[in-house]
Amino acid sequence: MGQAMITQSFAVRGLNTVAATSITSNVWAIFAIVMMSMGNAISIMVGQKLGADDIEGAKDVDRKLLCIDFLIHLVIGSLVIATSGVIPLLYNVTPEVRSLTSQLLVIAGAALPLHCLTHATYFTLRAGGRTIVTFLFDCVFTWAIPLPLAFVLAHYTNISPVWIYFVVQFADSVKLAIGIPLLKSGGWARNVIN
Repeated sequence: MGQAMITQSFAVRGLNTVAATSITSNVWAIFAIVMMSMGNAISIMVGQKLGADDIEGAKDVDRKLLCIDFLIHLVIGSLVIATSGVIPLLYNVTPEVRSLTSQLLVIAGAALPLHCLTHATYFTLRAGGRTIVTFLFDCVFTWAIPLPLAFVLAHYTNISPVWIYFVVQFADSVKLAIGIPLLKSGGWARNVIN
Protein backbone atom coordinates (compact mmCIF):
# COMPACT_ATOMS: atom_id res chain seq x y z
CA MET A 1 0.00 0.00 0.00
CA GLY A 2 2.88 2.33 0.80
CA GLN A 3 4.40 1.83 -2.65
CA ALA A 4 0.99 2.39 -4.27
CA MET A 5 0.64 5.66 -2.37
CA ILE A 6 4.11 6.77 -3.45
CA THR A 7 3.06 6.09 -7.05
CA GLN A 8 -0.13 8.07 -6.46
CA SER A 9 1.95 11.01 -5.24
CA PHE A 10 3.78 11.05 -8.57
CA ALA A 11 0.42 10.89 -10.37
CA VAL A 12 -0.49 14.42 -9.29
CA ARG A 13 2.32 15.62 -11.56
CA GLY A 14 0.46 14.49 -14.69
CA LEU A 15 0.19 11.62 -17.15
CA ASN A 16 3.75 12.04 -18.46
CA THR A 17 5.08 11.47 -14.95
CA VAL A 18 2.80 8.46 -14.45
CA ALA A 19 4.00 6.91 -17.72
CA ALA A 20 7.67 7.62 -17.01
CA THR A 21 7.58 6.25 -13.46
CA SER A 22 5.67 3.17 -14.66
CA ILE A 23 8.23 2.40 -17.37
CA THR A 24 11.09 3.03 -14.94
CA SER A 25 9.53 0.71 -12.34
CA ASN A 26 9.15 -2.08 -14.89
CA VAL A 27 12.73 -1.71 -16.13
CA TRP A 28 14.05 -1.46 -12.56
CA ALA A 29 12.23 -4.67 -11.64
CA ILE A 30 14.04 -6.53 -14.43
CA PHE A 31 17.45 -5.23 -13.39
CA ALA A 32 16.68 -5.84 -9.70
CA ILE A 33 16.22 -9.60 -10.18
CA VAL A 34 19.87 -10.14 -9.26
CA MET A 35 19.40 -8.06 -6.11
CA MET A 36 16.44 -10.18 -5.02
CA SER A 37 18.36 -13.39 -5.73
CA MET A 38 21.44 -12.20 -3.85
CA GLY A 39 19.29 -11.32 -0.84
CA ASN A 40 17.94 -14.85 -0.76
CA ALA A 41 21.43 -16.30 -1.24
CA ILE A 42 22.75 -14.22 1.66
CA SER A 43 19.89 -15.35 3.86
CA ILE A 44 20.46 -19.02 3.04
CA MET A 45 24.25 -19.04 3.22
CA VAL A 46 24.51 -16.92 6.35
CA GLY A 47 21.62 -18.81 7.96
CA GLN A 48 23.36 -22.11 7.26
CA LYS A 49 26.51 -20.94 9.05
CA LEU A 50 24.49 -19.58 11.96
CA GLY A 51 22.55 -22.84 12.21
CA ALA A 52 25.86 -24.73 12.40
CA ASP A 53 26.85 -22.38 15.26
CA ASP A 54 29.69 -20.95 13.15
CA ILE A 55 29.17 -17.30 14.11
CA GLU A 56 32.51 -16.05 12.77
CA GLY A 57 31.99 -18.03 9.56
CA ALA A 58 28.57 -16.40 9.15
CA LYS A 59 30.07 -12.92 9.56
CA ASP A 60 32.83 -13.74 7.08
CA VAL A 61 30.40 -15.14 4.47
CA ASP A 62 28.17 -12.11 4.95
CA ARG A 63 31.03 -9.62 4.44
CA LYS A 64 32.12 -11.39 1.25
CA LEU A 65 28.60 -11.63 -0.16
CA LEU A 66 27.87 -7.98 0.63
CA CYS A 67 31.02 -6.95 -1.21
CA ILE A 68 30.24 -9.17 -4.21
CA ASP A 69 26.64 -7.93 -4.25
CA PHE A 70 27.73 -4.29 -4.19
CA LEU A 71 30.26 -4.78 -7.01
CA ILE A 72 27.72 -6.63 -9.16
CA HIS A 73 25.21 -3.84 -8.68
CA LEU A 74 27.74 -1.16 -9.52
CA VAL A 75 28.04 -2.90 -12.89
CA ILE A 76 24.27 -3.40 -13.27
CA GLY A 77 23.58 0.21 -12.23
CA SER A 78 26.14 1.41 -14.77
CA LEU A 79 24.40 -0.71 -17.41
CA VAL A 80 21.05 0.89 -16.56
CA ILE A 81 22.62 4.34 -16.83
CA ALA A 82 24.36 3.47 -20.11
CA THR A 83 21.12 2.22 -21.68
CA SER A 84 18.89 4.94 -20.20
CA GLY A 85 18.64 6.71 -23.55
CA VAL A 86 17.83 3.53 -25.48
CA ILE A 87 15.31 1.75 -23.23
CA PRO A 88 12.58 4.43 -23.56
CA LEU A 89 12.72 4.03 -27.34
CA LEU A 90 11.18 0.57 -26.90
CA TYR A 91 7.94 2.20 -25.74
CA ASN A 92 5.35 3.95 -27.86
CA VAL A 93 5.27 7.17 -25.86
CA THR A 94 5.74 10.87 -26.49
CA PRO A 95 9.21 12.43 -26.64
CA GLU A 96 8.52 14.14 -23.30
CA VAL A 97 7.84 10.79 -21.61
CA ARG A 98 10.96 9.30 -23.23
CA SER A 99 13.09 12.16 -21.94
CA LEU A 100 11.64 11.95 -18.42
CA THR A 101 12.01 8.14 -18.38
CA SER A 102 15.63 8.46 -19.44
CA GLN A 103 16.35 10.82 -16.54
CA LEU A 104 14.56 8.57 -14.06
CA LEU A 105 16.51 5.53 -15.29
CA VAL A 106 19.79 7.35 -14.63
CA ILE A 107 18.66 7.94 -11.05
CA ALA A 108 17.44 4.34 -10.70
CA GLY A 109 20.77 3.03 -11.99
CA ALA A 110 22.72 5.26 -9.61
CA ALA A 111 20.54 4.16 -6.68
CA LEU A 112 20.75 0.44 -7.45
CA PRO A 113 23.97 -0.19 -5.44
CA LEU A 114 22.39 1.59 -2.46
CA HIS A 115 19.23 -0.52 -2.74
CA CYS A 116 21.27 -3.72 -3.04
CA LEU A 117 23.11 -2.91 0.21
CA THR A 118 19.91 -2.16 2.11
CA HIS A 119 18.33 -5.31 0.71
CA ALA A 120 21.36 -7.42 1.65
CA THR A 121 21.38 -5.86 5.13
CA TYR A 122 17.72 -6.73 5.52
CA PHE A 123 18.33 -10.39 4.61
CA THR A 124 21.40 -10.61 6.84
CA LEU A 125 19.48 -9.33 9.86
CA ARG A 126 16.59 -11.66 9.05
CA ALA A 127 18.95 -14.66 8.88
CA GLY A 128 20.00 -13.83 12.44
CA GLY A 129 16.39 -13.75 13.60
CA ARG A 130 16.12 -9.96 13.97
CA THR A 131 12.51 -9.91 12.82
CA ILE A 132 11.51 -6.69 14.58
CA VAL A 133 14.29 -4.78 12.83
CA THR A 134 13.39 -6.31 9.48
CA PHE A 135 9.72 -5.42 10.04
CA LEU A 136 10.79 -1.84 10.68
CA PHE A 137 13.02 -1.90 7.58
CA ASP A 138 10.39 -3.48 5.37
CA CYS A 139 7.08 -1.89 6.38
CA VAL A 140 7.45 0.99 8.78
CA PHE A 141 10.26 2.67 6.85
CA THR A 142 8.15 3.09 3.69
CA TRP A 143 5.40 4.82 5.65
CA ALA A 144 7.79 6.94 7.74
CA ILE A 145 10.30 8.29 5.19
CA PRO A 146 9.78 7.89 1.40
CA LEU A 147 5.97 8.15 1.40
CA PRO A 148 5.79 11.44 3.36
CA LEU A 149 8.65 12.82 1.27
CA ALA A 150 6.93 11.89 -2.01
CA PHE A 151 3.58 13.22 -0.82
CA VAL A 152 4.87 16.56 0.46
CA LEU A 153 7.22 17.18 -2.47
CA ALA A 154 4.61 16.23 -5.09
CA HIS A 155 1.69 18.10 -3.53
CA TYR A 156 3.28 21.15 -1.90
CA THR A 157 6.30 22.08 -4.01
CA ASN A 158 6.98 22.92 -7.62
CA ILE A 159 10.17 20.90 -7.92
CA SER A 160 10.59 18.64 -10.90
CA PRO A 161 9.36 15.02 -10.76
CA VAL A 162 12.98 14.06 -11.46
CA TRP A 163 14.08 15.58 -8.15
CA ILE A 164 11.17 14.01 -6.30
CA TYR A 165 12.14 10.63 -7.73
CA PHE A 166 15.77 11.26 -6.72
CA VAL A 167 14.80 12.06 -3.13
CA VAL A 168 12.53 9.01 -2.86
CA GLN A 169 15.14 6.66 -4.35
CA PHE A 170 17.94 7.89 -2.12
CA ALA A 171 15.76 7.91 1.02
CA ASP A 172 17.12 4.38 1.55
CA SER A 173 20.35 6.05 2.73
CA VAL A 174 18.58 6.45 6.08
CA LYS A 175 17.92 2.71 6.18
CA LEU A 176 21.55 2.00 5.30
CA ALA A 177 22.78 4.42 7.98
CA ILE A 178 20.86 2.31 10.51
CA GLY A 179 21.63 -1.10 8.99
CA ILE A 180 25.41 -0.85 8.56
CA PRO A 181 26.08 -0.15 12.27
CA LEU A 182 23.78 -3.07 13.14
CA LEU A 183 25.82 -5.32 10.85
CA LYS A 184 29.15 -4.05 12.18
CA SER A 185 28.06 -4.60 15.78
CA GLY A 186 27.73 -8.32 15.06
CA GLY A 187 24.73 -8.61 17.38
CA TRP A 188 22.65 -10.00 14.53
CA ALA A 189 24.86 -13.10 14.27
CA ARG A 190 23.21 -15.63 16.50
CA ASN A 191 22.02 -19.18 16.21
CA VAL A 192 18.23 -19.03 16.23
CA ILE A 193 17.88 -22.83 16.25
CA ASN A 194 19.23 -23.36 19.79
